Amino acid sequence: MAVVLACSLVASSCSLLGSDDDENATSDNANPTPTTVAPTTTTTIDVANPRAGGDGVGDPLFPGLGNTGYDVQHYDIAIDLSGDEFRAEANLELIADAPLTQFNLDLVGMVVDHVFVDGVEAVVERNGRELIVSPAATVPAGPIISVKVEYRGTPEPIDDPAGPTPLGWRTEAWGTYVVSQPLGAATWFPANDHPTDKATFMFRVTVPEGQTAIGPGLLVSETTTATRTTYIWETTEPMATNVASIVTGDFAVITSGNTEPVIRHALPTERANQLLPALASTNEMLEAFEELFGSYPFESYGVVAVPDDLAFALENQTLSLFDTEFLTLRRRTVENVLAHELAHQWFGNNVSPATWADIWLSEGFATWADHYWTELDGGETFDERAAEARSLNLRPPTDVRPSTMFDITVYRRGALTLEALRREVGNDRFFDLLQAWTVTFGGGSASTNDFLELVRSREGVQAEQLVESWLFDNTMPALPTTTP
Repeated sequence: MAVVLACSLVASSCSLLGSDDDENATSDNANPTPTTVAPTTTTTIDVANPRAGGDGVGDPLFPGLGNTGYDVQHYDIAIDLSGDEFRAEANLELIADAPLTQFNLDLVGMVVDHVFVDGVEAVVERNGRELIVSPAATVPAGPIISVKVEYRGTPEPIDDPAGPTPLGWRTEAWGTYVVSQPLGAATWFPANDHPTDKATFMFRVTVPEGQTAIGPGLLVSETTTATRTTYIWETTEPMATNVASIVTGDFAVITSGNTEPVIRHALPTERANQLLPALASTNEMLEAFEELFGSYPFESYGVVAVPDDLAFALENQTLSLFDTEFLTLRRRTVENVLAHELAHQWFGNNVSPATWADIWLSEGFATWADHYWTELDGGETFDERAAEARSLNLRPPTDVRPSTMFDITVYRRGALTLEALRREVGNDRFFDLLQAWTVTFGGGSASTNDFLELVRSREGVQAEQLVESWLFDNTMPALPTTTP
């Protein structure tokens, strides 16, 4: 049975899995708000002044996370798990913002054997999670540069600043999976590990006989030789490093008809028939959310259920992570979290937070969606949730630190912020605004200021002030009584 957490506890990441009677159980998966980051990073190129790239993007919660000086366009990562040691090769395509004499990648642990920049071996230093690369020649600004990192070892999870669950690559007796949000991706591949630098991905994962490798996007090929098989998964839309994932083990991959996007779930082979009915509403839910939020942004979607005791769910892009026992709970409890993780594909994955201090833009939006779905199904209403939130005296959802970025206030008061806006402007204008949000910032990242500016430009100063009061006032405002 999955560990049951009460909503007042700190979440590890993504959605907390609540008790069988608690439909408020969703809460997922750490300053100043930066300017808007467009879907592809655009920077004025200074071709005259070579410099070293920086070792952090200045995130207000994690200043050392990510790196400056370049924009990754594509990751091609080959991981071989068929032997006694994790062995990998990461090929990155990046564009420098200015001529670079040196640049950093995030990588935790692992043995780095070689790094090549445009085919020429570079000098490498290590400093904590920083892999410092000094190429043989200055990297020019503008053209795509290839960086190959050959590495190996045993990926070790790292502490989660927001909860008890270790982050990164997890190895179990049955196989492997990853929990990377917010800073664990660097435990298993070299990256610019911040959601402001998205890229497309290809994963080539080799596993021993009897195992399957499941990744994001679509399966490109499956090749078996002797006693091992290589699976190639590819994304065609940009993805942040913190929601990239690989799962390996004895899984059945079940595709639901000839749909677009492709709906595919990965379930432990021995329990697939038992667990699949819990996911029956996926297609209906996706169609309903497309009506509200706009077209689904990716090429595929599905759930992977792992035989581990997670006590959370996680919105990895196109492949949300659950544990098997949670899927055996009653329908409404399961669907509440299914709705949350699916909504994250629009809010959190397609439009990512510009900084981790803007996490309410991910968790608050997804929580609003699961509340809406549950209310339609005859569950707890927004008014009941608002009364409960008031009794808890929830602080502003923008008041976050690394240890509180997944606290209940981010989820609940974040969701009620959106519900207050819906009641202020009405259903039609509210959903038009959400669709404008995903169209304007989809494929990239956006800030709280970006959202306020969008509200003001479309709905006026009064609507903006309403949202501000929910986001910043110490005392939670009253939810407008008008129901759309």
